[in-house]
Amino acid sequence: MKQARYSFIKMNTTDRKTTIQRALHAQKNLAESGMVVDGRAMAAYLKDKVRGCFSNRPEMQSITQLTVPRK
Repeated sequence: MKQARYSFIKMNTTDRKTTIQRALHAQKNLAESGMVVDGRAMAAYLKDKVRGCFSNRPEMQSITQLTVPRK
């Protein structure tokens, strides 16, 4: 977390504004659609992608599906 915060502070003003605008846009999309991607599934997908093992991107799910406790 420290590294991310530090890199955000070091960004120039234009990059910082762009990052904030993207975050606000994502927040608005979530509020309107209620659709999200499971974080664990996305992390596994991205790790595989970096390792060269290409698989399908995780499907979007309703946020209510993800709020159910996992087993």
